[in-house]
Amino acid sequence: MTETLQPTWRDLVVAVIGAVLGILAPTTQPPSPLTPPAPVGGDCGDVSRYDGHTYPVSRVLDGDTLDILAVDRDRPTTRVRLLGIDAPEIPHRNKPGMPFGGDAATWARDHLAGHSVTLRVIPARTRGVFGRLLAYVAIEPAGDDFGTEILQAGLAWTDPRWPHSKLAEYQQLEDRARKGKTGLWASFPVAALPKWKRQQLEN
Repeated sequence: MTETLQPTWRDLVVAVIGAVLGILAPTTQPPSPLTPPAPVGGDCGDVSRYDGHTYPVSRVLDGDTLDILAVDRDRPTTRVRLLGIDAPEIPHRNKPGMPFGGDAATWARDHLAGHSVTLRVIPARTRGVFGRLLAYVAIEPAGDDFGTEILQAGLAWTDPRWPHSKLAEYQQLEDRARKGKTGLWASFPVAALPKWKRQQLEN
């Protein structure tokens, strides 16, 4: 005959404590390292650190993105996304890229490589969706605004989705390049534009 073991009071106390601790234990898991960074909107110290400061360009990625020699968190460089400007994409992440993407990237490298740039950032929105610093970029030593230059060359378009101080000026430059069929505006297929840009042009 099998003996039935009766739980002692000590066993019951241990079981109750274990159940309580299980309820109180945190259930959230740490974020996956594969999760893309959340959008960063405000200052986060970026204005005091970058605004008005000049840095050498270390790499030009495409027509609207560059790296500067300034440590950013755990990176030896800071990735800068032009404020108010969007250029055609180059092939990346198994995506084929867009017409004139290579032309815009080559033009940007010709004008930025080997130079230093002075940054201007807006306190209300200093970072983009992927954590890149949003800034106006002035090419030294002349101080020419790179956004102005690439719009005049017809190799980028304005991005009016967020307000900024040069929006009206940039839009006038894009309108002029588009009417003059300068750069990509001579033959860029409208269907290849981002949806938000097509909607802007249609309105």
